Amino acid sequence: MKFITILLYFIFAIMFLAAIGVLIPLTLDIMYNDQNLVKNLNQNLITYFIAIAVTSSLDYIMKIIDNQVTYRKPVILITCILNTIVLFMACQVMYYNVKGKYLQNIPWQIFVGIIFSFTAWWLVNYNNSNFDPTSSLGGDTSKPLSNGK
Repeated sequence: MKFITILLYFIFAIMFLAAIGVLIPLTLDIMYNDQNLVKNLNQNLITYFIAIAVTSSLDYIMKIIDNQVTYRKPVILITCILNTIVLFMACQVMYYNVKGKYLQNIPWQIFVGIIFSFTAWWLVNYNNSNFDPTSSLGGDTSKPLSNGK
């Protein structure tokens, strides 16, 4: 049950709702036959995976701080280093995209970034108690819901 809840949330919220920022501009570019369609798509995909990756990283850091684990400093440092590498890669792709190098295709770095961000999201949220039906309903799932009386 928990896995299905996480999977459905991932598909609907992370893959679909978060991708609206990519899908709407893409649809408009196609409708108006924009010459910069691939260039715009690359930029939108980069912001898409950066937003998911950074949000996942922040969720992980907050989880580590809340759990008071002893290894939090190295993990936070490693997370910051990984985010810096991802952002550097994204900036490099954006630079080449603006210069016209990637105008005919979507570069492999964007696909790697999306896979990285999806993987980071799953690693952070797989054991998240918010997806557990018993904790989200306040405990016992067989207990009838009440209006506070």
